Amino acid sequence: MYSDDIHKTKKKQKRSRRAKSYIASCRSYRISRNTILVVIALAMLSMLLFVIYNLIATPEYLIKKQIDSLSRDYYENYIYATTLNNNSINDNSEESKEKITKIFNRYIDEGFQITSLRELLLHSGQDASLEDTLANYCNLDHTTIKIYPEAPFSRTDYRIDYNYSCKF
Repeated sequence: MYSDDIHKTKKKQKRSRRAKSYIASCRSYRISRNTILVVIALAMLSMLLFVIYNLIATPEYLIKKQIDSLSRDYYENYIYATTLNNNSINDNSEESKEKITKIFNRYIDEGFQITSLRELLLHSGQDASLEDTLANYCNLDHTTIKIYPEAPFSRTDYRIDYNYSCKF
């Protein structure tokens, strides 16, 4: 009977060792499975971002974004700066703010003159390749913007109305 107990104990120990090694292999399997799941999730996310970017980055979107950039640059660095320089406004005093308000108030409703895409390109100093690219999609003379200043008349307080004459 004693030998039977020893035999059963050895069997239990053997099973226990097998169970421990099985658990250890399962743990390593879980780690590698989790790693694989993370890699697959990242790959799917990158593919999704690629598809979304390609849907958004249509020629129409890119052209409009470029025209918007040119328009903002035109107002902030040309119209606004020129208006302040022509009226000798170069500080943040209360008197200067009143002058700015008086000058820009008359353009709130009527806006500044209509500006063509060709003029925007001239004022931007961009290279000819941008003009050629835009000319492939848009009529440079009939694509226009109109800028309306808004209170409190800082460099970035304005709205732009676009009139596209493009092949979209």
